[in-house]
Amino acid sequence: MPEDTVRLKHLTWTEIDVAVADGTDTVVVAVGSVEQHGPHLPLIVDSLAGDELARRIAKRLGDRSNMVTGIHQLSPRLDAIS
Repeated sequence: MPEDTVRLKHLTWTEIDVAVADGTDTVVVAVGSVEQHGPHLPLIVDSLAGDELARRIAKRLGDRSNMVTGIHQLSPRLDAIS
């Protein structure tokens, strides 16, 4: 099975429906923040790390038994809150 087939963002709702009917019973949810790390790194570096970890966990669990999705949360700047 191609690796992208475990990522929810690459599937249509009908493909997900078929996957569930075929026995998919686990969703690995990655959670990562979107925040600044200085001028040398992108804002989404934490989310990318979480997404990759979730993909690796899903792959170890087995392609037919799980899917992966991510939640990318924008972290507010504490000094911007007044």
